[in-house]
Amino acid sequence: MIASPCTGVCQYDDGTGWCLGCGRTREEITSWGQSSDAVRQQVWTQISKRVAQLGLPLQRPVWTEYDLREQADLRMRSRKGQWLVGLPGAVAEIPLEDGEVEFTDGALIGRSPSGRLRLRIDSRARALTPVVVSSGPHGGDFLDPVLFVVHRTRLRDPLFGLTEIGSDPDPIDQDAGGTLFDLGLGSPASRFMVRIEDKALVRVLRGHIGAPLKEILRQVGSDLVAASPIRVVESAYARAEVMSPILPPTPSSLPTGHTHLHPGAPLLGRETLPGWDLPKTYAPVALWEPFKDPEARK
Repeated sequence: MIASPCTGVCQYDDGTGWCLGCGRTREEITSWGQSSDAVRQQVWTQISKRVAQLGLPLQRPVWTEYDLREQADLRMRSRKGQWLVGLPGAVAEIPLEDGEVEFTDGALIGRSPSGRLRLRIDSRARALTPVVVSSGPHGGDFLDPVLFVVHRTRLRDPLFGLTEIGSDPDPIDQDAGGTLFDLGLGSPASRFMVRIEDKALVRVLRGHIGAPLKEILRQVGSDLVAASPIRVVESAYARAEVMSPILPPTPSSLPTGHTHLHPGAPLLGRETLPGWDLPKTYAPVALWEPFKDPEARK
């Protein structure tokens, strides 16, 4: 069955009568459930031209649940880009360099020396891509950037202030030890956590339970940098675990898994990077983007 292009916007352009989310007409939307695959395919062939004419930034590709998994798997294995999980200013970046990929228990898992990524794919998962993409200098094997999303009803309640979770309830690898602390971004879309083995550092953090992120980084930031614990960044359907040392900020992305955490991240009020603004019904899960300079990363 050909998937619906619905993005959850469901508002119409006065001039054309096309939906400002998916580019269909009212008649195409109301008859979609009874339409044959041949008719649905005809509609899809018109959508790209329509959304470009409307100036919409994102569109939902013609991907089934199986296609979503295949496209995510392709990007995990490609080594031509990196995965971003989290919020602007509080994000994990996982390139999965020289890693391995498996599908188990309804999720794709990628492992590399510097990080782990788990991406859940089921009937509720969706993907959005830019309306206008260019192969440019990358050639015919260039992969489009993709933002995997989920309906906001799948989100958890946000945590505010430093919270001790205890033993990690859902690690990618089951032999994970240490104590998990949530740094309290206050966002339902993403959580930024640290998994700490050092018992002395655990005691230090317990003395700051409830403190906001800015105070935590001011009081114990240097201790966290020195210990470089595993950073765990989660969204509703994705988890990134970063094992590499915490390094000073750099103007460009590093070639291995790493995290960025800015003390003002909770105040930015954004869930996505510029250019990836979502319909209000969706929340980001994970963004895959191609390297800007693939040759420089070899």
